[in-house]
Amino acid sequence: MHRNKATCTLSHSADSGAYQEWSNCSDTGDCIPSTNPASPIDKLDWILKKIHESWTAIEHHINSIASDLGILRDDHKKLADKVHAAEGTRTELVPQHARNLDSLADLQCRIQQLHDPTEDAEGRARRNNTRIVGLPVSEEGANPTKFIKKWLRITVVPHGLSPMFVFKRAHRVPACRPPLGAPPRPIVAWILNYRDRDHLLQTTWRSSPIKVANATVLLFSDYTLEVQWRRASYQSVKKKLCEEGLKYALLFLACLKIMHDDCSLFFGTSNAAWD
Repeated sequence: MHRNKATCTLSHSADSGAYQEWSNCSDTGDCIPSTNPASPIDKLDWILKKIHESWTAIEHHINSIASDLGILRDDHKKLADKVHAAEGTRTELVPQHARNLDSLADLQCRIQQLHDPTEDAEGRARRNNTRIVGLPVSEEGANPTKFIKKWLRITVVPHGLSPMFVFKRAHRVPACRPPLGAPPRPIVAWILNYRDRDHLLQTTWRSSPIKVANATVLLFSDYTLEVQWRRASYQSVKKKLCEEGLKYALLFLACLKIMHDDCSLFFGTSNAAWD
């Protein structure tokens, strides 16, 4: 027997001996019991009950979704407020950033204007200095000035210094002691007479290496840090010139002179020399 595409079966009850009708619903799989095989009221009540249960479940899910949507709506509003505030702050910061860039450019220009005369003054103050590199530690004793003056005049350059050879002072730089195993700190000697200083440097450059306690000691002009960097930038160029067999000279302050076929070329930077 068929009703509304639902399969109905008849089963015998052992207690009452009556037949009950069960309808297998295709949607839920539940059965509809009925003592009367032809009772539509029971089926209608069962259908209404299922509809009410489904509506209650759907209403519960809808309320849950509405609650989640409310939370998302609040989060979205907070995020929108933050984005709006950030955009307002950005709008305010754009002109301020432009003013800061202008101020930075002006400060850099002023720093450069102050740096140039400061660098020149420091270079002039160092012109009478002679940097002694490689002298073993503690070789100068307790009085570096007295030792260096005697050592330069008697051992290094016994002839050629003027009677006006005036030696102001000598000390190691920097003041802090290096760690164990590090090379000895250079000694800066202040020679007041520039002619004696130039004669001292030229004589030591032309003579054989100076040895003190089996250590090679070198003498250089005392340049500022910036000039030292500029002069050191020519190392690769000088190495290439030596490989090519070309004569060169590094002039004061940091100018490279290259001599080839009775022609001399002068370069102010290492990049210009490479070009």
